[in-house]
Amino acid sequence: MRNRQSRQKTPILPVEGVTIPEPDDPLMKRHDRPYIYHNFTNSLCPKCLKVIQAKIILQNNKVYMLKTCPEHGAMRTLISSDAAYYLSQSQYNKPGTLPRHFQTPVEKGCPLDCGLCTDHEQHTCLALVEITEACNLRCPTCFADSDIGRISPLAEVERMLDTVIENEGYADVVQFSGGEPTIHPHLIEILQMAKKKRIKAMMINTNGIRIARDEDFVRQLTAFKGSFEVYLQFDGFRQSTYEELRSLDLRKIKEQAIANLTKYEIPINLTATIKRGVNEDEIGEIIKFGVTQKMVRGVTLQPITNVGRHDDFNAIDRTTVPDVINAIAEQTGGMFRKTDFVPLPCHSDCISMTYAYVKGKKVKPLPRYIDVKAYLDVIGNQINFRVDDMKTVVGEALMRLWSASMPLSTGNALYDFSCCLPVAPQTLNQTEHASVLYENMFRIVIIAFMDAWNFDVKSAKKCCVHHVLPDGKIMPFCSYNTLHRPKYMHKTRFRDTLAQATQNTNDAATEVKAEDGAAIYTHHETIASVQTPLGDAHLA
Repeated sequence: MRNRQSRQKTPILPVEGVTIPEPDDPLMKRHDRPYIYHNFTNSLCPKCLKVIQAKIILQNNKVYMLKTCPEHGAMRTLISSDAAYYLSQSQYNKPGTLPRHFQTPVEKGCPLDCGLCTDHEQHTCLALVEITEACNLRCPTCFADSDIGRISPLAEVERMLDTVIENEGYADVVQFSGGEPTIHPHLIEILQMAKKKRIKAMMINTNGIRIARDEDFVRQLTAFKGSFEVYLQFDGFRQSTYEELRSLDLRKIKEQAIANLTKYEIPINLTATIKRGVNEDEIGEIIKFGVTQKMVRGVTLQPITNVGRHDDFNAIDRTTVPDVINAIAEQTGGMFRKTDFVPLPCHSDCISMTYAYVKGKKVKPLPRYIDVKAYLDVIGNQINFRVDDMKTVVGEALMRLWSASMPLSTGNALYDFSCCLPVAPQTLNQTEHASVLYENMFRIVIIAFMDAWNFDVKSAKKCCVHHVLPDGKIMPFCSYNTLHRPKYMHKTRFRDTLAQATQNTNDAATEVKAEDGAAIYTHHETIASVQTPLGDAHLA
């Protein structure tokens, strides 16, 4: 009996719990982060340039990068002023096009293995070949930090051209840059040499000073017409704009440069550096001016980036691609709309563009007549139009638009375009189509280059604008200028020699030599020299 009682179960007593408070109790409240976590990437510390982790967040319809350096602490930078635009970029993404060769293996990881390393996603759309470190201006804003510097020997330039040709088979576009390439004493020989190689098109990236002053030089450039453009620095129309960005009022220089190029019918691409609070309000006028110029084929707008020589930089209040698009829409009076701009499929993070057919006062942006998404393969990996591309890029799209087999709904668009042409579309053969399209096609390209603040490895891997270097390497533009340029700049290795030379003269280019025997250029323009009457010989 006792055993039976002892085996009876001990009663379970309820445990007194904590009283759940009312919803308004402070301890009941949960707090969300003030942003939406979007993505993870690797970036750089802008102070020590070490690779650090970063996250991309969405906050207040903007996109920011948050990152922390163990040594320099937490930091934030603006990536895009329009989160909706940023998120839409991915729908234009496409598989990268491989180069024929890679130069380096993956060892330390992006961006330390440049290249091109085997992990890079994109071939070279635009190859930059710097033929001098020197410049005849001292712009406060210069991604290359150019001033005094070395003139590249011809053999070195040829070696760089051969590098990109070997990598591409046929190089799409080679842009000769610097420094200021027109101060190179053998520029015409370089262009002649390049013309004989497998290069589809060439550009020179110039401030326009020699082009404005040396008409015979411009006349010599006509030998390269058909696959040649001048990428002309053109920041606006106000004196204050040029004094802020270039230290000198260069308006007359720009005006005469355009006049000389137009006289000899050499195509021009106007290129503006856009700085917050300086010339954002001139964007529309630059475009409207370009549209009216006979030889201007397009405008490139580049928001300022914190590399090289630059001051007054605010990582939170920087101009981004959507800002430029909005400015274009607001300042062109309906000529271009925000919906006319499409991210470039091969590098959708950093480049947005549009094309318009222009004839007289008629401006017809192509995205209003063509479903661009449907033609992504036609647009492909192209930053710049060339005559030969007209048949396969916009040419193919517009030929379909002009085709009688297209749906009746395209009839109005067909009529719109045909009334702008000098002849009816059906009377043009394919070659004539290409010629008319090129002469009347106008492009707007917005390129947002990265710096150490907004550097995103994901974007760097997709970069298609590349520097070609004397040692046989090819590097993405932003990786090179943010991380690798200093070790390639000869001026860092003979600074004492240059300092001694410039104590005595402002034009010692023929007297001073670099360690390898190459000439060093030290001259630069002053207020007095830019006021010299145009037409005087600039170079001996």
